[in-house]
Amino acid sequence: MSTISPSPRPAHRRASRRLRHHDYARDATYLVTVCTHRRQRLFGVIADGVMVLSPAGQMVHDVLAGLGQHVPLVTVDAFVVMPDHVHAIFVIRQADCAAMSNDARPVGLAAVIGRFKTWTLHHYGMSVAAAGWPRYGGRLWHRNYHERIVWDLTSLPIVRRYIRQNPGKWRG
Repeated sequence: MSTISPSPRPAHRRASRRLRHHDYARDATYLVTVCTHRRQRLFGVIADGVMVLSPAGQMVHDVLAGLGQHVPLVTVDAFVVMPDHVHAIFVIRQADCAAMSNDARPVGLAAVIGRFKTWTLHHYGMSVAAAGWPRYGGRLWHRNYHERIVWDLTSLPIVRRYIRQNPGKWRG
């Protein structure tokens, strides 16, 4: 008599932090925090409450600043690059899709973060070899990201102020 053994379970299963019934591709505004893997300080230093970007930090800044040109239904409202993480406000407007060219396709928040991580990883990896940037241990970015939906747009100025003042609060 043969028995069928159950398929092996993954050794570690992470609980999702995402809202169960929220569609992350619908029109919304998000505050997102993305951290480097193991909180490696690769993007610069805080000096007297001001973020001084390293070349890697400048590259991350430039990718964020230009993200809306490559992902047309997304606007980067405000952001700050910190030594070991990034805070950004992403505004997704799928309603604009109909008014755009046929190339515009709805995109969700996870895809936006994925593109950001992929582009910065590519540029960083190229610059490790070409410009002698510090190597990162295993991964550049932490596997996940933290997001908060900005439900009430009257709170948007408060969120922007938090981003703007973040370097002055750094206790790294």
